[in-house]
Amino acid sequence: GGGASEDDVGAPVEYLKVECINDRYDSFEYSLEKATVSPATALATARRRDLRRRFGDEIGHVDDGRLALLTLAEDEYMAAAQERASVVEEAAREVRLMAVEAGAREAAKEKGDKGASDEGSMMRMFGQGEQLEKRLQEAVKCSIAAEVEYLKTISKILGDEVKADEERRGLARLVADRPFSWQPDVAPLELPRRHHSPLEAPQGKEGKRAQEPEQSLPPRCFVLEFFGDIQASQVENLRQEVTAVVGHASAARGDTVVLVLNTGGGTVTGYGLAAAQLQRLKAAGLHLTICVEQVAASGGYMMACIADRLVAAPFAVLGSIGVITDIPNVYDRLSKEGIAFQTITAGKYKRTLTPTKKVTPEDVAKTKEDIEAIFKLFRGFVGQNRPQLDLEEVATGETWFGQDALERKLVDELTSSDDILLNLRKQGAMLYSVKYRPPAASPFGALVGSFDAPAAGVDGNALAMLAARLLEVTTGRPAGALERLASSQDWSARPDQAYLLQDTRAQDLLL
Repeated sequence: GGGASEDDVGAPVEYLKVECINDRYDSFEYSLEKATVSPATALATARRRDLRRRFGDEIGHVDDGRLALLTLAEDEYMAAAQERASVVEEAAREVRLMAVEAGAREAAKEKGDKGASDEGSMMRMFGQGEQLEKRLQEAVKCSIAAEVEYLKTISKILGDEVKADEERRGLARLVADRPFSWQPDVAPLELPRRHHSPLEAPQGKEGKRAQEPEQSLPPRCFVLEFFGDIQASQVENLRQEVTAVVGHASAARGDTVVLVLNTGGGTVTGYGLAAAQLQRLKAAGLHLTICVEQVAASGGYMMACIADRLVAAPFAVLGSIGVITDIPNVYDRLSKEGIAFQTITAGKYKRTLTPTKKVTPEDVAKTKEDIEAIFKLFRGFVGQNRPQLDLEEVATGETWFGQDALERKLVDELTSSDDILLNLRKQGAMLYSVKYRPPAASPFGALVGSFDAPAAGVDGNALAMLAARLLEVTTGRPAGALERLASSQDWSARPDQAYLLQDTRAQDLLL
């Protein structure tokens, strides 16, 4: 692939794919308004939306005429800023080269090299230094002049009405205490505010420390997805995404999380860990909305019940609060063939039901006892997170479609994740899709990793099967061993995955 761009030099490896969903929605509106109204109107609307997003209510409400003038003033400032930034960069380059040369002369002088103290060379360096200093002074002067002209133009554009006075006060709040910057692509109004320690806070007229201006940044909504398989293997990505969000989000700013969920459940351990990841969001004080697209059954409902607000599509399936274990037994057939499978254990209940062991009433009773213990934990977890549920009615292993689930309080509202996001956008939130995408270890890994996670109910081994086929095609070698490994389910060696919080009946219901 191509090398890193100049702006990426020194940047860390990125493990997240973050998309601003607002940009996508804005693009939809621009395209439709451009086609149905006019290009000029669509452009004015897009500019106004961008202005309000960047400056909030400070100066974000201006008419189309003033908006066009403000945009022009910003373009002129950017052009001037780019010019003086080029001057500074060139001067900085020369200063660095001079520093290297001066260091070499100092080293030679320490060794007694007479040429190192050549008066002519020193005078040339001194003269170059004076010229550079003048160029830098001129660049700073031009930069400040451009910024002053920019702010003066914006203040003039606001007009002289009463409302303009309010906007002008907002403009003053935006420019107050902004650091100086050489960044040519950042207007002064968009520079971050300085952060003072209590001892460094700016002083008011009476010597009292002035309070920091309140941040007007809009709340952020981080959108995650979990389309789970039977092992809940997607939890490996979810935990990284949750870690990233918890480390960045601010509950004080009103940041929230939306999880789009779709899974029929699976192993107790896998979905228990997935639910624990969602609890981390709650512990960080972030409001969690979970949107069920199609299925949140059994282990999926264990995750869903954690939500502060749980919504589902009208025909989504929810519930299946129960536990199941399903183990085939071939003991009788092996006995007929004269095959004895020996299992040596220490501990009365180290092995109960296995595919090759003779089934005894004691084994069945112990397995039933284990399942009941897990069910008790599952039921208690759901009741703790959704106390409004009548567990006697819903903790039966049954599933219900949207409206029936709503009547039983398994869900708070019937709507789509799309409408949830649109409403958050209307309320002023910035929406960000966050996906964990570690760098691929190889081109083959990049190819396999480019596929999205399988939908709920589809075995995650499908991707391994695909990898096997691709390997066979590209190398000409049989991939049977890899395929057999992908499709194997050695339950006797993995007793922790023998008990399932899963419901697959939804896959058999056709509309």
